[in-house]
Amino acid sequence: MERTREIGVMKAIGAKNTTILTIFLTETALIGLLGGLIGVPTGYGLSYLLSFIVSRFMGGGQGDGGVFQNPEAEQGVITPIFSPEWAIGALIFGVAICVLFGLYPARKAAKLDPVKASRYE
Repeated sequence: MERTREIGVMKAIGAKNTTILTIFLTETALIGLLGGLIGVPTGYGLSYLLSFIVSRFMGGGQGDGGVFQNPEAEQGVITPIFSPEWAIGALIFGVAICVLFGLYPARKAAKLDPVKASRYE
């Protein structure tokens, strides 16, 4: 709805519905990719931070008297595992979700009447 006037201008100069649909879906895919590229390293870093905090809380092998010390068990050391397959899967999932939820507004924009769209305020 925010870009209705812009869509009207594009349609008035001859843009086809498929062109407008492609523009919108490309934008949503790029937003999803950017979100994934920010989210995967952030999640990876937060997992290491959380594992450090939990390990310190449980004792962490330092002999510093953590809250949940069990003498028979191995000291509470948690190590996050980073898998490239999961990272790529997360990126693909982020892009797919953005495209899926951008499909309806993109179709709606592509079907706008150019005269009504250019008059929209």
